[in-house]
Amino acid sequence: MSRAVLSEGEQTRFLESVQQSLGIGWDELAAACGVDRRTLFNWRQEQYHIPHDTLLHLSSRSGVPLPTVQEIIEEESWQSRAGKLGAKISHERHGNPGNFNSRQRGGLTTQRLRHEHPEEYPSNEKEIDHPNLSPQLAELVGIILGDGSIREYYVTVSLNLWQEGDYAKFVSSLIESLFNVSATLHTEILKSTYTVRVSSVNIVKFFNEIGLATGNKVEQQVGVPDWIFEDKETMRACVRGLIDTDGSVYLHRYQSGGTEYGYVKLTFSNHSRTLLNNVMTMLSTLGFSPVTDGETKVTLNRQEEVLRYYSEIGTHNSHHLIRLRRLIETDED
Repeated sequence: MSRAVLSEGEQTRFLESVQQSLGIGWDELAAACGVDRRTLFNWRQEQYHIPHDTLLHLSSRSGVPLPTVQEIIEEESWQSRAGKLGAKISHERHGNPGNFNSRQRGGLTTQRLRHEHPEEYPSNEKEIDHPNLSPQLAELVGIILGDGSIREYYVTVSLNLWQEGDYAKFVSSLIESLFNVSATLHTEILKSTYTVRVSSVNIVKFFNEIGLATGNKVEQQVGVPDWIFEDKETMRACVRGLIDTDGSVYLHRYQSGGTEYGYVKLTFSNHSRTLLNNVMTMLSTLGFSPVTDGETKVTLNRQEEVLRYYSEIGTHNSHHLIRLRRLIETDED
């Protein structure tokens, strides 16, 4: 990670312009950069040089012109300038603390050993609530089938950093309300992702028990658990979770008699054909008229059905409503 050296005052002006352009608070901007508020404050006060990659991404996302970079300090040089003395003192006092990657490898190794030889380790599995089969749980199932991942020791949902921050907080709150455990939020500015993560072997076991598999969803051609099809309310909730994550609205344009027309469509995209068939079944059962290309998409082609979908089934992802409103306004223009 290289650091960008700017003229005096430029780093402060740039960050303040980005914050104003994005219309977000300093805490949110810090989260978007993947750092804490103190680090962002230090950048703003020009106590430290901002990472060059962060500078580029903030300029790209906010539209604020990139300031003139006087010098780029490579990571080794930066560490030598900024950290050699502090690291030496810390090492003398506390020994080698390791780094993120080494600590992560150590943690995964420990988890594996605990799993393979539980008799040699005291139990540290997090206690969780076991929720009933409900619309709320069905929505979370849809979210995980869409943008989620279930691994051996944790569950994640990865969303768009710049457009779905509010939705990430909703997903985190939903997990906490269902299972009574804390979910963490992680930002990766270079990948533009906002990831909700809950580390719990018991939650993984619970999802396995209600019909969700661990591992690659596409390879396993995952589908919706059978219990969701038993009630229309759970189907509505599951569809909402699926389309809030893997769905999108777009404006279809065409010409007739020399005049251009347009109307809004809603498409669900996924590489699991089983899941596509499940979405077709649920939407049809709920009174809609979906069509599929048989490969990766299920679509509501009529704008009146798209509007009815958002009226009857709804969304917890505000980005979808904002985009829908803009498309309709564009069509009316």
